[in-house]
Amino acid sequence: MICTSLVVYIYYQTAQKISLSKVLTSKILLSGIFGMLVGVLFQFFMIWLSHFVIQRTQIPFNMLNQLPISQGNSWLLLIPIVFVPIMEECVFRYSMINFLNQKLPVTFSILISSLLFALMHGGGHILTYTGLGILFYFIYHYSKSLISPIIAHVGMNLLVILFNI
Repeated sequence: MICTSLVVYIYYQTAQKISLSKVLTSKILLSGIFGMLVGVLFQFFMIWLSHFVIQRTQIPFNMLNQLPISQGNSWLLLIPIVFVPIMEECVFRYSMINFLNQKLPVTFSILISSLLFALMHGGGHILTYTGLGILFYFIYHYSKSLISPIIAHVGMNLLVILFNI
């Protein structure tokens, strides 16, 4: 939680200053919700593909490893549901892509950031998490706000936790 708070603080110190009236527009909210739905469908497709085509049985939800620590302490579920997505979006969608864009074309920046996002998640589902990283970037790019991919990411993590409790 301390790392997430620090990352959010640094993000808001370096981000362009925007008025609070622009923080939650309908475009931002709808982009986040639409992105969450597309992301969930994408994950289900990748699960189907890996299970039936590649014959892999492992589910690509690395948050399952975090569930036992929260049993009996339901407030700890805020870490994988809220704090981790905020930190990941600030790092991978904002900071890393903007840094890489200074040296590389945007396409390479997106791919590198998304691949690192996938490698950080582990579990051998690189294509699934790389695809989600690319999706979250396009949500960010379309809405012009980091709040949209955060909404999508938080919503997806919430659904994963709810379906697996």
